[in-house]
Amino acid sequence: MIIFIIFILAFFIMVFRDPLWGVLFYIASTILRFQDYIPSLSSLRIPLFIMICTLIIMLVKGKMRSKFDNKLKYLLLFVGLCCLSSIFSGQSFSKLFNFFLPKFFLSFMIYQVIDTEEQIKNFLVVFYLLLFYLAAMLFHSYYVGSNYFYYWIYERPYGRGFMEDPNELSLWMNSGFIFSIIFVMMFSKKIIHRCFFLGGGLLSGFGTVLCNSRSGMIGFILGTGLIYTISEKKHKIIVLILLAVMTAGILSHAGSRFWYRMDMIDGRDTSGKIEGSASERLNSWKNGIDLLFENPFFGVGALNIMNHNFRVTYDGLLEGRVLHSGVIEVMAENGILGSLLWYLMILLSIKDLLIYRFIKDVDGHHNMRMGSIIFLCCCAPLFVNSVFLSNQYNIFLFVLFGFSSAIKKYYLTIIHEL
Repeated sequence: MIIFIIFILAFFIMVFRDPLWGVLFYIASTILRFQDYIPSLSSLRIPLFIMICTLIIMLVKGKMRSKFDNKLKYLLLFVGLCCLSSIFSGQSFSKLFNFFLPKFFLSFMIYQVIDTEEQIKNFLVVFYLLLFYLAAMLFHSYYVGSNYFYYWIYERPYGRGFMEDPNELSLWMNSGFIFSIIFVMMFSKKIIHRCFFLGGGLLSGFGTVLCNSRSGMIGFILGTGLIYTISEKKHKIIVLILLAVMTAGILSHAGSRFWYRMDMIDGRDTSGKIEGSASERLNSWKNGIDLLFENPFFGVGALNIMNHNFRVTYDGLLEGRVLHSGVIEVMAENGILGSLLWYLMILLSIKDLLIYRFIKDVDGHHNMRMGSIIFLCCCAPLFVNSVFLSNQYNIFLFVLFGFSSAIKKYYLTIIHEL
């Protein structure tokens, strides 16, 4: 009890000094879900408590800006449309409200609290440490056995409570790898820092292979390829060396897994037949497109796809299934209006991150440039993952919305000061 009180006091002190820490505590509590593993805390809604306290402190400190970024206006409108769809779909309004509103406020808080180079750096470092922890725990569970964070079924890792699907887990492993590569090049010239980030890249890359996810493999390749493409000429040889070293380390430990999944990337097994999971995806995608044509304006309702897409189980019963594609599921659930808003927000996020092209390190805005490049490269595995997995409302995407808006706001502030 005393430790818990000390933690609460430390939380309030840190958040009152800089509300950014409240945002980071919220992200950490949502991803790590430590309240699920500590019996005395299992009944507490810790992420919600952290979010409400942070918002109150932001209000007291005058961190709330009356002017919204356009992307956040579209996001709020999207949340409103999702809640409105409950009228047509028979969904519970409170369920949709409770699901989407915290995600909107996450993007909103990130946008509001990031104002300086130091805050960008702190955000990137803490976010990277979370990714490093996820990879380290996966590595531990593979060599030591299932732990409180992961368990294994048919040699694939599943998260307890969060990232239950190995395909979704591969997205976070890919992101950790991208963070590591760019941190090695841009974060610090100290050898100890670069060795740490190199080790984190090896863990994350190895974690991608352990997930046995084909979308993860594709995202890994495209993400690292994007790093090479947007790197400056003087850094391209460094990128190639880093990729060669890390890839060699990964394949030396998990080469057979990697090539086995790559051989099946077209959806066919080793005998050349269409694999069961690939066949199910194709059928689900067709059903999703049919649902969009049947409900073109508002869709079938957010979070409601499993009441409209079914498969027959081995027992002959009908079972609700997701569409295995966030891209199609957004359209089927939200119709033309909602999906246009959703994809507009994604395009605006990419546009905001492309600001890195106009930022020079010599101008003293190194962290803004580094953060823009990192999240831009993370878009590759994120969107590949969305094509093959129904994770369209992934928390990573809402972090992307908020961070890209914050980068744009900070950049415009600098331009106005010149």
